[in-house]
Amino acid sequence: MLDSGSAQHYRYRLSKFLFDGGEVQDARKWKRGKIADIANSEMPTRQANNVHVMKMCSAFSEGGWDIKLYAPKAEEAAFMTPEAVYEGFGLKHSFPFQLFDADDTPLCTTLRMIEEAIADGATLIYSRSVEAAIFAALADVPTMLERHKDGSDHRIGFLSGLDAFRKLVVISEPLKVALKRISRTLDGKVEVLHDGADALTETPSRFELRQVRPGAANLGYVGHLYPGKGAEIAVEIARAMPHVTVHMLGGHPEDVDRWQQETADLDNIVFYGHCPHADVPRFIETIDICIAPFMKHVLGFGSSKDIGKFFSPLKLFEYMAHGKPIVSSDLPVLREIIEHRKTAMMCNPDDLGSFVSAIDELIADPAYGLALGQAARQVFESHYTWKRRADQISSWAFPSTETTQVEAPTLTAVLRPDGNRKPLVGWFTGAEAGPQWAYGINAARLSSAMTGCDHVIIDRNTRVVPDLDVAIAFDLLIAEEDAFRKARAGARILRIGGATPFRKLSGANDERLAGKVGQFDSVIALSAPLARLLPGAGDRVHVIPNGLDLFRFRPLGARGAAKTVFTVGFAASVKTPRDMQVKGLDVVRDVCASLDVDLVAVGKGLRLVPHDRMQEEFYTRIDILVHPVASGKEGCSNVVMEALALGVPVVTTAYCGYHSSTLTHGQEALIVPRTYRSLRDAVCTLRDDAEFRTILADGGRKFAERHHDIAMIAESYERVIASVLSGASRR
Repeated sequence: MLDSGSAQHYRYRLSKFLFDGGEVQDARKWKRGKIADIANSEMPTRQANNVHVMKMCSAFSEGGWDIKLYAPKAEEAAFMTPEAVYEGFGLKHSFPFQLFDADDTPLCTTLRMIEEAIADGATLIYSRSVEAAIFAALADVPTMLERHKDGSDHRIGFLSGLDAFRKLVVISEPLKVALKRISRTLDGKVEVLHDGADALTETPSRFELRQVRPGAANLGYVGHLYPGKGAEIAVEIARAMPHVTVHMLGGHPEDVDRWQQETADLDNIVFYGHCPHADVPRFIETIDICIAPFMKHVLGFGSSKDIGKFFSPLKLFEYMAHGKPIVSSDLPVLREIIEHRKTAMMCNPDDLGSFVSAIDELIADPAYGLALGQAARQVFESHYTWKRRADQISSWAFPSTETTQVEAPTLTAVLRPDGNRKPLVGWFTGAEAGPQWAYGINAARLSSAMTGCDHVIIDRNTRVVPDLDVAIAFDLLIAEEDAFRKARAGARILRIGGATPFRKLSGANDERLAGKVGQFDSVIALSAPLARLLPGAGDRVHVIPNGLDLFRFRPLGARGAAKTVFTVGFAASVKTPRDMQVKGLDVVRDVCASLDVDLVAVGKGLRLVPHDRMQEEFYTRIDILVHPVASGKEGCSNVVMEALALGVPVVTTAYCGYHSSTLTHGQEALIVPRTYRSLRDAVCTLRDDAEFRTILADGGRKFAERHHDIAMIAESYERVIASVLSGASRR
């Protein structure tokens, strides 16, 4: 079993071997919100998964995201221009796509697509391919997988344990339940998003139906003719109801031929075969009643597996978008979407008579059918458009960093009546901490700036802890130490700087974690992503980053004037080989060696520089700081904060906690995937462009002024303390 450090090492080496060749590229191409969709089937074809992928890419584009599709090339692609593809699928918003000749094994094609996506600067890889998701996550590119099939693929368990894996999106609740059985690491990472359709912005032109008879209702079916999809029941409806005409749109030529032969004796059923998906809205608009007569067991394309328990049929959402009356099979998975006699008529798939009765009722009472259709359309527009689906996925991939200010009385208002004694705050920095290390440094900075309180810092040297008004633990592990547990305090606040203490104390058990966090009167998280990890904490969680004295940490003019070699800086605690891989020192060393640039690396286990000499002995010696930390290891990095304040350009990754979620890439820092190639490109770009270094230096300093002024941070802490003391946030 590999520990996390060894896993980081092997993942990095594998990603370097697979994806990190090629010419150096300008690192400014990387963008927050640059999505690569890696398709798991040839494109463009007639398959429903093609429609799904194309529509989702169009919806991402509509939402303003930078989306590009990578897919194996189908034979049809040789005869289609991009414009013809957009038109054929009825796409409202275009997006770039790249098709790959399938002249290798499928795995090789997948790796080529991922390599190209990384080279294009993707900051999220989204795919329905388990293989693509695994290799993308191994390359440390944030990854999301969408799954439409059953939960028997245990590779998903491996994928869910990788740091770069973000979410597994499934299309029904039963599929979510099935997949969660694979691994406990999927807890909190599986989300249900049913399929969708385009919202209608205008009434489509009418489709030219065949065999239209005066007075006969026109029933419409859209989709393939695979076993269980509904053709079997649709044919029986036509036999039982000569007063209607059943129109069947879709199907492969061989399937259409077979069904036409089987229904040669009927004059009230028409098979149109496949048409461009852009024509589907015109067909539905022309129909009187839409039917979705699925059988209990449904087969998908090229599969013998039953998907009837898990599926989310596109046709149903397309029907709903048009506000047409719907007659559907009553299957448990469909009850998640429609409701009998409220948004559709739902019938027993084993009882043909129930379909006949429902259809006759809608024919006899058009007003009732119209009401059902309009109700279905309202539900669709509220929940099931492609745009809403894409917006939800992008919110998971790129969550908002907005936070709310703490509404609380001032400290003056909550002072005790026995004179004007200030509240005494105890800062518990841990048995292993000291004044020269992160917890001790942050406690000293905060306590010196919070003039509304008196303070005592409790560390490994403290022998006696006085009675406190407020006790603040610097992480969940420190809160478990005797010094904190036995301290007499009127209120307790937990400060969260990283996810590692969560994992050590509660594993993947949200209930256990909620119990631990629930013991505190308030919680301060150093970043919004950390705050979202806390189950049930609600409005007791406040996002407050670290802060520093901006006068002491101010740009000191041109740096490196006496140097002839460009110098990269790295600062972290690297006491073990595992630390080296988790903090990314191995990557930085490889990058610097390949570009023949100097590297100054300091910290525990390296060249130890006391914090009060870091400016003189570290920051003034480097041209840029590279901080390639791995997932889950950072809340709000002191070294990144200090570099920004000093005007040292910063290169970091999407895992850098507060900074990766709030810094603007290309203006205040470079935020790139945690791969050799992307970090090499970033260092090379900054080495060769002094003007761009100045832009990042100025932008980083302005960021520090807006986010890290210790006076502003101290005021936020005092608001939380006042809120706790006044009882405003007590449970």
